Amino acid sequence: MSARYLIIGGAPKSGTTSLFRYLADHPEVAPARVKEPGFFMDPDAVTEPPAAGLAAALGDRAREAYEGLFLRRDLPVRLEATVGYLYSPGTPRRIAETLPGAVDLVFVLRHPVDRFLSAFHYIRQLHGEAAQGSLRAFIEHQARTYDAPTRRQLVEGNYATLVARYLGVFSRERIHLVSHAELAERPGAVARRLCERVGVDPSFYDAYGFERENVTRGHRSPALDKLYRRVMLPLRERALRYPRLFDVLHRVNRRTLDRLYHRANARSEDRDPVPDADRAWLEAYYADEVRELAALTGRDDLLRRHG
Repeated sequence: MSARYLIIGGAPKSGTTSLFRYLADHPEVAPARVKEPGFFMDPDAVTEPPAAGLAAALGDRAREAYEGLFLRRDLPVRLEATVGYLYSPGTPRRIAETLPGAVDLVFVLRHPVDRFLSAFHYIRQLHGEAAQGSLRAFIEHQARTYDAPTRRQLVEGNYATLVARYLGVFSRERIHLVSHAELAERPGAVARRLCERVGVDPSFYDAYGFERENVTRGHRSPALDKLYRRVMLPLRERALRYPRLFDVLHRVNRRTLDRLYHRANARSEDRDPVPDADRAWLEAYYADEVRELAALTGRDDLLRRHG
């Protein structure tokens, strides 16, 4: 049987890490060695994942190289997730040329205002005191420029424009748009639906324990968090040389070490209320895109808010 490819292409801060992990745990699915290889990104992309731009550089050899990103090649489905694919103009055509007729694309979409606010809090958490400005200052900075990863958060919510780019290359049956609200409320339904699409057993999720991943958290000790990342990331990179060992260590780390660490160092994050004027500005900024996405997809539930 020929391999099928399932690619989660966005959007950031919408639950893609959780969905990737749910699907990667399926015994018939071979996940990529890292969650975001960026293989099909444009060569001049702002972000630089481990394999960014390789498809464009390798040409006819791209598919063979792409196969090397996966832990196992004896399973029917290959899985990867790179949220930057949604924003990379040349990526749709590059994927279609490298994996003709063998790929399904998944985009998890969160209401753009909520996604923007989540990104704001995540950036503040990541950069600490260096990013402790007000939401208004962050919005104004975003409105002026987005030539770096932390300066493009506004345009990352322009879903109608971005999804239309993929619909110009792939048939609608190959593109799966998932509501962030549904993923948060009914992850099993989302996972089973995607399994049915790629031909693997959906009953795996009947007794599966769904846990959210990559949640934006506060930390009791930011210094300890930096130390933990500094230690764990090189260990994971070294383990990548041994695929089966990496798979075991990754599962143990996720289910034991990460859980214990976050229990010890995580704290409830006190977030300032969003000023009414700032929320109104964001709602107005995205209003046209929200309407256009509903018209483009024929769905008005995609951006339903969760909670």
